[in-house]
Amino acid sequence: MSRGARVNGLKCLTCLCREAAFEISPGRQPWMFNVTGKTSRGAATEAPICPLRGCSVANIETQRLRAGLSSHAASRLCAVYNRSSLTFFERGWNKTLFELKGIIPPMVTPFDETGTVRYDAFERNIERYLKAGIEGYLVLGSNGESVFLEHSEKLKLIEATRKRVPPSMTLLAGTGVESTRATIELTKQAADRGVDAILVKNPFYFKSQMTFDVYLSHYTAVAEASPVPVVIYNVPVFTGVPLQSRLVIELAKHPNIRGLKDSSGDVKLISEVVWNTDKFPVLAGAAPTLFPAMAAGARGGIVAIACAAPKAALLLYRAFADGDYKRAGFIQRIIAPSAAAVTERYGIAGLKAAMALEGFEAGVPRRPLLPLKPPEREDLEQIFRRMNSELAELS
Repeated sequence: MSRGARVNGLKCLTCLCREAAFEISPGRQPWMFNVTGKTSRGAATEAPICPLRGCSVANIETQRLRAGLSSHAASRLCAVYNRSSLTFFERGWNKTLFELKGIIPPMVTPFDETGTVRYDAFERNIERYLKAGIEGYLVLGSNGESVFLEHSEKLKLIEATRKRVPPSMTLLAGTGVESTRATIELTKQAADRGVDAILVKNPFYFKSQMTFDVYLSHYTAVAEASPVPVVIYNVPVFTGVPLQSRLVIELAKHPNIRGLKDSSGDVKLISEVVWNTDKFPVLAGAAPTLFPAMAAGARGGIVAIACAAPKAALLLYRAFADGDYKRAGFIQRIIAPSAAAVTERYGIAGLKAAMALEGFEAGVPRRPLLPLKPPEREDLEQIFRRMNSELAELS
């Protein structure tokens, strides 16, 4: 697709129609594209997204977009372009449109006692996170019990999240499944529903055949077919196949592979990836090691503790970002027992119980997982009570 061409049938982010036509003005970068073609750096515009139905976005200050930096607000000027089902190469993706940083909760999926998804509760949780000051959202991750979800449920959860999450915030969706073909298909469907990037865990069922070359081929194929940036997901506690730093370093060379979520807790891997790549963003996926991960170069975390106690995770992140490493280290010690309780010790059931303690609507795990037993719940309550008390004293 060349600049100056008229683009028909792109999806409107607001009304989700595919009937609008837009023009990319000659000589302009994709992030400067809008209906009138008059936007330039430093200018503010009331940019219609869909002229057919009159959908529009708020006044956007594009001066925030500077060379080498990312601005989600400015990138929304080309929201329709980004949300199309064109592949990476068909779109000519520009690397400045996506930034991975901060604290992002891996959204849980609330189920009732029959195993039915409670979409209303899911949306109310989104609203609560909005008030906490998080950087974005991840839907269909491990903590969302994505492996238990039906395909239609996955798509509906993406739609529910996009509906509630402001365009200025990052929305990621987990689309990694066992086959490359199925991963690409879910990826395109997620992109059509407005996600900003996808999180792809490595296939693992045929463990002995999951070699360097297999993973290189898999992730490259997904990245080339994906309409949105790809974030690698290393979660060996579930896959049983840890990704090697040399694989991530090689994959980081692809322009549409834009980050790593590392849930291994291996700070050495994070430091090797950061040291041997060019500004390749890494987010920690294990809250018990969030502080050392950021010290090694991680830019934040997608961590389970942020689902139950987002403000606690944000306190740690902001202290580190402000350069107050002593305070950040102290907060890390305070939240570590709670973070370990909702992952290593009690898992999904523990996370959902902790969320309930903190006033969120998490429901119960989907079977075969079972809720916590009363003694386990009491233990968890004690751990969180102590964390909240110590954080209150710190404030």
